[in-house]
Amino acid sequence: MSTAMNESQNLISGVRWTARVMSLIIVAIVAFRFVDEEYTIFNLSPHQSFMVIFFFFTLLGLLLSWLWEFIGSIITIVSILLFFLTSILNGGDVISETWVCLLPAALFLFCWSQSRDVKNR
Repeated sequence: MSTAMNESQNLISGVRWTARVMSLIIVAIVAFRFVDEEYTIFNLSPHQSFMVIFFFFTLLGLLLSWLWEFIGSIITIVSILLFFLTSILNGGDVISETWVCLLPAALFLFCWSQSRDVKNR
């Protein structure tokens, strides 16, 4: 019983660190692109402003997932879906690179659910 529990905890720990590394890479890439391209938030249309806000909350959710896996994952998932919805409703396309934000959020959510199961055993 103890061996199975240790294996489960090791799996959860590995998945958790994978999600953490992915979230840091995503935030770092976005930060470098943001600084590199000289964005100005003052010349955005209203729907672009909402998209920037939703994407900011997506990144914030990824970082919050380090401390609070469930809350951070939900913030990330809801924010990226609102980002997609805003883009689609305004005649835009879903930006393919942004889908990658859902993967660490899903991994954090998986870790949260599995950690609860391990604690309840």
